[in-house]
Amino acid sequence: MSSHTLSRTLGTAVLVLGLILLFVPNGRAQLELELSIADVIGYPDGQDIGVDVFMSNYTDTVAGFQILFQVDRPLPAHFQLEVDTVGTLVSGWYDVICRYLSSDSTNLVVTGLAQGIQPNEARFIPPQADGLPLLRLRMSVEGNPDPLSAPVVNIIINSLPDQFQFIDASANFIACSAQQLIDTSYFRCLAWAPPDEAECLEWTRVPLPPFDMMTIDTTLTLMIDHDKVALHEGTMTIVPGVCGDVDGSFDRIVDISDAQRMIDHLSLSLKELPSPSMGNTDGSTDFVVDIEDLHAMISHLFIGLEGIDCGL
Repeated sequence: MSSHTLSRTLGTAVLVLGLILLFVPNGRAQLELELSIADVIGYPDGQDIGVDVFMSNYTDTVAGFQILFQVDRPLPAHFQLEVDTVGTLVSGWYDVICRYLSSDSTNLVVTGLAQGIQPNEARFIPPQADGLPLLRLRMSVEGNPDPLSAPVVNIIINSLPDQFQFIDASANFIACSAQQLIDTSYFRCLAWAPPDEAECLEWTRVPLPPFDMMTIDTTLTLMIDHDKVALHEGTMTIVPGVCGDVDGSFDRIVDISDAQRMIDHLSLSLKELPSPSMGNTDGSTDFVVDIEDLHAMISHLFIGLEGIDCGL
């Protein structure tokens, strides 16, 4: 093949490829809204395990939402009735509240509203992607999960229209549309009133004609456009705890931050440790976190470098 023919062939191939890339739609570009849940690690008896939820709103400004989060089985993990907004996209919003849909804490509805009666557009979330988390869920793990159960719990976003809603600054739904549903019903008279049979005494509903009466009901229903919304579930992997790892990072490393968290728990804020059973570093059988456990941790980190054992 001559060099001239080869060049012309390559030029044609490049042109065809360019046309394909130009006219074939980009899947991400079609999306208006994308949500994803981060994967996390949890210990038995773990508390306040942060689970980041990320949002990319490609086309619309977000001014409010309602999301239903679920775990795929009731044990061993469940949601706490709180949401962390510090360092998130909804920090400073007028209202971010949560409520349970079930008594076992496996269904959590989170509702957020950027502004109250007084307009405050600064709180709206303009189109963005790959930024701060939208919000941070808080989850807990039971103290003694079944060792035979699967260690991974799936965290899911429910896409039912009455539980998944996002609105823009004009209170219009994002990636949703109202569709009119028509319900036609047929009825047949079983007994007519004498003597002229002008009034029916007993009606029965029938699936198809013939009929004596027909009714048509129309209702507006909110429908999610699944071509414009992408939802990605996350996981919590439950692993055996590491004695001394009490700073809430669940990174399976014992360092200065764990000692600082124990000092805060014992002397400052008195806030409960994220994994209390991992704070029994002196190995006592009372499983109470006290000053002796702090001494054991400090000795482990800075003095004798002895190992620590939580007695589990």
